[in-house]
Amino acid sequence: PYRWFKESLRLVGVGSGVENNAHYYANPDFLSYASRILSALDTGIRMIDGEEVDIDSVPVPKRLINSIPERAADAVFVGGFPNRDYDFDMYVVESRDGTRRAKHIRSYHESQGGELVPFDLSMEASGTKRLIGLIPMMFDLRGKADSRERVYVVDELDRCCHAMLTKKIVELFLESCSRRTRKQLIFTTHDLFLMDQSLMRRDEM
Repeated sequence: PYRWFKESLRLVGVGSGVENNAHYYANPDFLSYASRILSALDTGIRMIDGEEVDIDSVPVPKRLINSIPERAADAVFVGGFPNRDYDFDMYVVESRDGTRRAKHIRSYHESQGGELVPFDLSMEASGTKRLIGLIPMMFDLRGKADSRERVYVVDELDRCCHAMLTKKIVELFLESCSRRTRKQLIFTTHDLFLMDQSLMRRDEM
């Protein structure tokens, strides 16, 4: 039982931001997935990625960075740094080939000239920040037929989100479900539009 609580159960509170699932942002596959989702959901973001920065600029105690073994192949330290509600910066520090490198996770918008312009995550709208914080959950709940169970409990799934965006998050999860997947999403909401029997069965509400 203890192992299930440790490995399978995930809690997402009303104040949970990206820092609660920060380690996902060190995964290139996740960054590609997050970029596709953010672009498809019309947030204005075309890509989310890491921009290499001076490691001394990362706002964490040096002892944390120094704790990463220099010779580790994939050792990663990731940190989220909130300063106000859903305002945060995200840094990834990796140790590869004996060298530590730091990246600042940023969102990229397309200019009128077609160029990708980087923005700090703290500059995004509240709903976009909330979505960025939920994308690790969406990535984890994808319908892969594996043996890994996942149960996410989300308080106020619709917080800071437009009703259509909240519905799309639920739809993306439901579309990924099959008889072989072992994933579950449990959430509270104030959004009455989700009480739609074309979306969920009566016994699921």
